[in-house]
Amino acid sequence: MLIANGIEVRNEQGIFPLIVFQKVIQSFKCIGTAFFINGLGIFVTARHVIEGEVNNTNMLFILQYLSNGQAVSRVVTDLCIHPYADIVVGKVGVARDPMTAKEVLYEIAPNCRLSFKKLEIGCSLMGFGYSKTKKLTDNNLHTFTFRGTWAEGNVNDYHIQGFSMLKNKCYQTDMRIDSGCSGGPVFKQGYVVGINSTSFEISHEDNPISFITPVEYLLDLQLRFENETFSIRNMIQNGIVVAEF
Repeated sequence: MLIANGIEVRNEQGIFPLIVFQKVIQSFKCIGTAFFINGLGIFVTARHVIEGEVNNTNMLFILQYLSNGQAVSRVVTDLCIHPYADIVVGKVGVARDPMTAKEVLYEIAPNCRLSFKKLEIGCSLMGFGYSKTKKLTDNNLHTFTFRGTWAEGNVNDYHIQGFSMLKNKCYQTDMRIDSGCSGGPVFKQGYVVGINSTSFEISHEDNPISFITPVEYLLDLQLRFENETFSIRNMIQNGIVVAEF
């Protein structure tokens, strides 16, 4: 279990790499980070992470880490993409063996709790993402090594009209967001308040400049869950997703 600033934060069992299999060229690539908001398989990531990857020739899946350290793959079955904000909610199916497609045992994952409280300038944040991914290819065998990293920083500004290419309301921070961390959760006191969206390339002497999308954009996105369609707002009301307001 990971502890930072005295706060217990859910580890890789609830935060995971998002991977695409490109069927045409028979190749895998890690495209970003995502996290569960319901342990049965409802997850959140950034819109820009999956843009261009969703088509009939690609397969999206996640690697869910179990409590024994092993990983199982689960295919993305549903997505609801926000029309303009950099956020997506999705759902994954059961775990399957990648070679035989047979179902394998997996666990109900710990879920990340959401907070819709507005952030104050100067408040401290922590973000997580898979920025240390390595891929080895040998005789068409693809092997990934994943290592997540934590970043800490503070809220420096709030942009109600968005900023640069980011079209939604966003918070500017001095938290470092490296490549691969996009879509990962940003925590305040153990609750997810936003997702990693983008950052600027800067020199080592300067403080990082990054931007996170607040989770408020999730509320009206909809998914099918147990044969019914719910908005995330409805899921919170029904206890399917845990949140504070």
